[in-house]
Amino acid sequence: MNRERLDAFPTQLVLTLVWLVIGVPVCIILRSSILWVSLMSVYAIIVSHFTAHTAWKAERAAEHTGG
Repeated sequence: MNRERLDAFPTQLVLTLVWLVIGVPVCIILRSSILWVSLMSVYAIIVSHFTAHTAWKAERAAEHTGG
């Protein structure tokens, strides 16, 4: 039952809102910081790979169920 509740929770929406509330002001404040630009680049790479991994898992699950 916990798994169903966790799956029903809009985690990605909450994280998107957190990034908007925290990330945008930090980007404005640190817009000229080389460290900030580097960290955002690394974050983008990590998110891209994680998204690709999630898509791969979904494709595998669809193949397994015959969809």
